[in-house]
Amino acid sequence: MPAKTPVGQEMHLRIVIDDSLASVRWWSQHGSIEQRPPQSIFPRATTFELVVRAIRTDQGTIDFRGDVVQGPRGGRFVYLNSGAGGATSERPWSRRAKITLQSITDAHVAALVADPTRVLEAHFHGVARDGGPACASVKLLGEGWKVATPHTSRTSP
Repeated sequence: MPAKTPVGQEMHLRIVIDDSLASVRWWSQHGSIEQRPPQSIFPRATTFELVVRAIRTDQGTIDFRGDVVQGPRGGRFVYLNSGAGGATSERPWSRRAKITLQSITDAHVAALVADPTRVLEAHFHGVARDGGPACASVKLLGEGWKVATPHTSRTSP
């Protein structure tokens, strides 16, 4: 089987959890068990800055690699795990939100290869229908993934 060829350099992803519950803490899952805290937490948003590598498969499709990438080829995603944030929590939440990478397009990758200072940004609502933290496959807000510059994030207070 021929080797896969890189599409570009590392891609920086920014995932923002909008309207997260104050009593819930979030971590990104790296590999099968390691968890890391977010880069910023504000009253209404929690932000993760993650790195993935896009590659071109032998079939010509984009695939993703990296320690935050989960799932099989053709169904890659990132897990953001949540849990109760202390003794004041009313419920012992322990959940995972699944953020798809499959909606990242060739155009997104090309934009980041052309300007590596840019990031791909996606937002999702941090509260599930049952009032707990978002979990399972979450719906990305707006148009989904968008190319952004580091200072365009909506995470500032």
